[in-house]
Amino acid sequence: MMKNKRLDMVLRIATGAVLSAAGAILLINLSVLNAGGAGIAPLTGAVPQTTVDTETTTSNSVVCPGSFAVLGLDPSSPDTVTPTGKPEIYTSEQLFADTTISSTPLAQPERIATEFEQPTVTLTTTGENQVAAAATQKIAIETVSGQTALSCSEAFNDQWIVAGSTTMGHTGMISLNNPGLVPATVNLTVHDETGKKDARASSGILIAPKSQRIVSLAGFGAGKESTVVRVESSGSPVVASMSLTEIRDLTPTGAEQINSQAEPTQTLVFAGIVNFAEHVHSAEDADQADEYPATLRLLATTESVSDDWDKDSIGTSATAVIVGLTTKGEEIELAAVNLTPGVVKDTQIKILPETVEAIVVRSQLPVVGGIKTATHSSSDHDFTWYAPSSIYGAGETMPVAAAAEAVPVIVNLSEEKATVTVTSGSAEKQKVQEVEVAPQATKKLAKGVTVSVVSEGEISAGMVIFNQKTLASYPVLKPRESLSQLTVFPR
Repeated sequence: MMKNKRLDMVLRIATGAVLSAAGAILLINLSVLNAGGAGIAPLTGAVPQTTVDTETTTSNSVVCPGSFAVLGLDPSSPDTVTPTGKPEIYTSEQLFADTTISSTPLAQPERIATEFEQPTVTLTTTGENQVAAAATQKIAIETVSGQTALSCSEAFNDQWIVAGSTTMGHTGMISLNNPGLVPATVNLTVHDETGKKDARASSGILIAPKSQRIVSLAGFGAGKESTVVRVESSGSPVVASMSLTEIRDLTPTGAEQINSQAEPTQTLVFAGIVNFAEHVHSAEDADQADEYPATLRLLATTESVSDDWDKDSIGTSATAVIVGLTTKGEEIELAAVNLTPGVVKDTQIKILPETVEAIVVRSQLPVVGGIKTATHSSSDHDFTWYAPSSIYGAGETMPVAAAAEAVPVIVNLSEEKATVTVTSGSAEKQKVQEVEVAPQATKKLAKGVTVSVVSEGEISAGMVIFNQKTLASYPVLKPRESLSQLTVFPR
């Protein structure tokens, strides 16, 4: 089958070509009328209006990370970031005809030791089809070692990053990317195991158009075991992610990047779950706790409670049930977690069966969440943080950009068996196959093959890169919904 298209990151950009992440921009002049004022004549007759078809005028943009940023490599300047290595970017462009991708680099962040070998870029797609993209990087230097992966993501005005710690040996770098044409003002709010922290020190971070800023998680205070960062922006939406490294007894034990999630929901899906240690459980010790248990991190919020939930009955806590799904359709209850809104809760999944390939969180309250797993093999160690994958409805097309070593894991969330249509190859020479997925079950697809997926029922998907020595993951993300038509009322 055709290998994924890798973008050569020596970017050749046509002189004078300016691509907007939002496509067309409509400027609407609003008049504010004082309802109680005098002298304002009421409108009579038909109100003039114009309907704009946005489906044919908009483009689609995502931001892909540049070289992995490492803090403190230079002892003489511990707050300086050093770009390390060069990621590879994969897209699903080849699946669709009449679809092209162009690249625009973002300006370098402040306080970097050297130029990025590969800058952070905005990928803009033209055409009717949604194109997915992902970036991976292998890092092996004296103080940082591991495999990283990240879905290239759209910009949002409100998002959450669930990962990280500011305890000894942990480093987290928050990347804030503004692909837009106007400045963005960003406020960061951190929650931890004790609740919401004072956000005054991280308010009003200004990010120029088409540029990025990098903020250290340690700036929010040391000793935080469990962090969740909310990123709110005004002026222009931003793309936020976090780069993580760990070191233990002077030995690097992993690196990873994690996507943000757009909003709290009552159902979270984590696909492609792997947690590996060299001494796996046998049939005789199936009830023995994992030596390095997976950790689920959740934060409940009351800000997005569904209409059918009685806020008065929430009280001081709510419950989330965590289940594991397998290829056979088994639903294995892993934990039940009591959550206090505003307080981060870490839960160790003490026994995670090898057959579990996806984890689903079902919560009474809207939550954001992440799952940390690891691989430990002799002297090799690595970890990953899973961000939740999007849920696609029946008939919706899911493009999946597969990195060379990544395995797509499909999750059927419906109560009935689903027929999933998987398209691979190229627009000129497509290969189409139908795959049956049991109810509430998982299905692995071919490693390293970029596909387009359509299902009869609700599905989700995640990607995992695993070879016992290294581990990384990234979610399959759905583009944010947009109106197909806008109605403009002139003055």
